[in-house]
This record gives sequence, structure tokens and C-alpha cells, in this order.
Amino acid sequence: MPRFRYKAAEPTGETVEGELEAANEAAVIASLRTGDRVPIRIVEVAADGSRGSRFFTGLFRVLQRPIGAGSGVAPRDIAALTSELAQLLRAGLALDRALVVIAAAATAVPLKALAIRLAGRVRRGQTLSAALEAERPAIPSLAVALVRGGEASGALPLVLEQYAAYAARNDDTKEAIRSALTYPCIVLVAAALSVIVLLVFVMPEFARMFRETGQQLPFSTRIVVGIAGFLGDFGWLLALGLVLAGIATAGALDDQGRAERFDGALLRTPIVGDLIVRLDVERLARSLAMLLGGGIPLAEALPMAAEAVRNRAFARAVANVAARVREGISFSAATRSEPLMPVRLVELALIADEIGRLDAVMGRVADIYRQDLERSLKRIAGLLEPALVLVLGVVIGAIVISIFSAIVGLNALAI
Repeated sequence: MPRFRYKAAEPTGETVEGELEAANEAAVIASLRTGDRVPIRIVEVAADGSRGSRFFTGLFRVLQRPIGAGSGVAPRDIAALTSELAQLLRAGLALDRALVVIAAAATAVPLKALAIRLAGRVRRGQTLSAALEAERPAIPSLAVALVRGGEASGALPLVLEQYAAYAARNDDTKEAIRSALTYPCIVLVAAALSVIVLLVFVMPEFARMFRETGQQLPFSTRIVVGIAGFLGDFGWLLALGLVLAGIATAGALDDQGRAERFDGALLRTPIVGDLIVRLDVERLARSLAMLLGGGIPLAEALPMAAEAVRNRAFARAVANVAARVREGISFSAATRSEPLMPVRLVELALIADEIGRLDAVMGRVADIYRQDLERSLKRIAGLLEPALVLVLGVVIGAIVISIFSAIVGLNALAI
């Protein structure tokens, strides 16, 4: 059974570290929460601790992982569930009845199955938050915490609507990223296919014709003919190597330490790193604003908000901030001590500490970074499209010129 190294906060506010054997990370979280501990960081460790064993363990997991495997419950399913449930509860339906109605009307199989499971637990006497907790990690702890707060305050429909709006914003952000990259990706694929067709199917015919003449070809033509010959002879080996390299990389990144170092390198990459920071700061701030607005203490809200962060190096920085907050350090001071935290976030956190309105300030931070992200995506998409077209024209033009230069040279010799 896998072993996990954890860092958690005691009810007294002290932090403790240790190791547990568990089936998965969700089981570790459940075990810690049974003892009233709040998880801050959980990292899987290999049995012998060697780098080689961690790599091959991760590689074995990747090879065992079925294509498309996962919880089956997509974020859009959770958003649809919370939105519909809020409307039905406002209409006066009982909670279990509302879940049954959602299950009956759902067309997505994962959403239908989720609603049925939740309805069954609620009818057995569980609260909605407890029923959602049983679906971890498919259900984010953010959703569970908000629902628990809504049950305590009697405002369950309101918090469900808030979470649905939050999930809808996340979907909009994903769609904006997808839209910005769709056309450049199409151009890139078209360019690659065009070059492959020219090199694998067209150039060999010209190469055969040139060899039959016995004449010395121009240097540029010899280069293109050599590349075409290599792809024709060893293209399958190159493709196989790329597939194996992809599998090996996925296996290596299954180790938490390697994954964090890789994500840290991404953050240092020009342009890409800035986009990742904007995206994750927006998610972190939005989650914190909702949790703090729901009455959840900052020390407990930070680990939950960290789950919304996708970059693992940035998530570790958020976990470090949470640990310092539990030690009694202010949020602004804790963020200032983390190099990955952007200056704007640190300065606004200082203002929030001064006025005592961290939830409102974090909501504003989320709006600012969302607007920055959208502007950056539009600007990058506008630059990528002509750049890719230019590169495509240069590459294909170089191949065509090399062919015609050889043809012109042969015609000159014939004359």
C-alpha cells in the first residue's frame, strides 16, 4: 500500500508532520480529518525512497492507467448539479426530492449517477455536505466547505448559486484559453502535415530524378533531400521515440517532487509562466473570497483554496503561506515571504490586512487577474497567428526554393 508524507494543522493551531499508509490521497485526507486535523500538504513517497524506484513506480502507474480514466464527474457536472439544486430548493422541494428530480432529468451519465448517490445518502440521514464529502476527491473541498457553511447558516440555496457562478467563471476561463489556442494549433498542425507531405511523398520523387542525372545538387537541395531520406527510413522510429518519451515523462511527473520542479520551471518560462500565474492567482483569490465570505477561517480556507490551483509549484507556495498563517503570521507577511507570489497580490493583501476585509479584497484581486488574463490571451493569440503563418511560409518556401534551384541548375547544364 502506498505511503504518504503529510503536514497538517492541529485544532490548537500547531502543525504536525508524519507518514501514513493509505490507498490514495483522499483516504489520507479522511484519516486526518477524523482526528480534527486540517491537511496542509500531502506527498506520496516511494517505499525505498530512491529516485529510480519513484520513476518506475510512476511509469508503471501511467501504463496501468486506462485511457480517459478518472472520476467520471467533470467540473461542469458539479456546476450543473449545484445550479439546478439551488433552483429546486428555492422552489420549495425537499433536498432528497430535488436530487431525485435532477437525476431523472440529467442526460449526462456521470451527473445522473452522482445525483442518485447523493440522494441515497441524504435519505439515509446524511447532510448534503457529508454526502458530498464522500465523493472526494471528485468533489472539491471548496464545494464541501461552502455547502457546510450554507447548512449552518440556513442559506444553502445561496451558497449553491455562488458555487455554480464560481464554476461557470472557471468554465469561461477554460473556454477563453481554448478559443485563443484553437486557431494557432490548427495552423501548427496544418504546417506540420504540409512539411511531412512535402518531405515524405514529394521530395523522394525529385531525389530519384536528380540522382538519375548524376549532377551535383545545390547545398540547400542536398540538405532537404537528406532530411526527406531520414524521415522516409527512420520516421517510424522517430514517432515511436516521441511516444515513449511522452510516456516516460508522464511517469516521471507522477512523482510529486519532479512534478513540482517541472511546474516551477514552467513558471519561469517567459509568457507561459505569466499566464499560469495569472490563472492560478485568479482561482486562488476567487476561492478565498468565497470561503472567507462563508465564515471559514483563513487558516482553514487556504488549504481548500489551494486545491483550485493547478500548478503544483504554486500550490506548494500556497501551502507554505497557509502554514505561516497557522503560526500566527499575517496573510500579507506570509505571501511576501514566498517568491512565487506576485507583487500585486502581496500589496493588495497588505491593504486587506489593514482594513480587515480580506474576502472583499480577494474578490477584487480575482477580477483584476481575470481581466489581465483575458487581455493577455487576446494579445498572444493575435501575435501567434501571423507568426505561425510566417514560419509556415518560410519552411515551405525553403523546401520549394531548394527544389526549383536544383531544377534550374539542371536546365542550365542541359542548355
